[in-house]
Amino acid sequence: MNIKIITQGPISTNTYLVMNNDECLIIDPELTAGSIINIISEFKLTPKAILLTHGHFDHIGAVIKLREHYSIPVYASEVEIPLLLDSSLNLSQMVNGHYSIEVNKTIEDDELLNLIGLDIRCILTPGHTSGSMCYLIEDCLFSGDTLFEESYGRYDFPTGSLSDLRKSIKKLLQLDEKIKVYPGHGNVTSIEHERKYNPLR
Repeated sequence: MNIKIITQGPISTNTYLVMNNDECLIIDPELTAGSIINIISEFKLTPKAILLTHGHFDHIGAVIKLREHYSIPVYASEVEIPLLLDSSLNLSQMVNGHYSIEVNKTIEDDELLNLIGLDIRCILTPGHTSGSMCYLIEDCLFSGDTLFEESYGRYDFPTGSLSDLRKSIKKLLQLDEKIKVYPGHGNVTSIEHERKYNPLR
C-alpha cells in the first residue's frame, strides 16, 4: 500500500489516494476535481471507491465530478447522511457550493470492508460531526477532522459535540501506538505522539 497526499483548497484540506497495485481509493476529495484526476492519470491508477470521513464542503467538493468521471461508489457513515444532503448543514452554502451528496454505500461503526485488496476497519468517531468516520487501513488511520497533530476538530458546527469528540479521541488513542495518523488538515502524526501531546488525551 502507498499513500499520496494532495493538499489544496481554501483551508488546505488533505485528500488521500490510497494505492494498491494499480488501483486506488480516494479519501475526502476536496473542491478541485481536476487536479485529483490529473494525479490519478499521472500515476496510471484505476479508482474504485470514494471514502468520506465526514460531510463538510471541503471534504466532499469533488465527489460529484469524480463519481461521474469514474463511475465509482461513495461510502460514508449512515449517521452522516442528513448532513451530506443538506447544504446548510455541510456548510457548502458558505462557499456558494450548495452541495447535496448521495451515498451509494452506508457504513456503520466497526464495520469491516475489503476494497482494492485492503482490509479497512471503519471507526465511528462523533464529535466534529455526528457521523464522522475514521478508516484504519493496515497501520494507517485516516482521521478526517476528528484527530489532528496535537489538536482536534471544531465542535461548534451543526451536529458537533465536545463531549462526543473527547470520547472519540480517547477511543482512537486506544489503538496501537505505532499507527500513523493521516488527518483532514495538517501534518501526519501518530497514535504514540497524540497519547503524549493531544489536549484531549
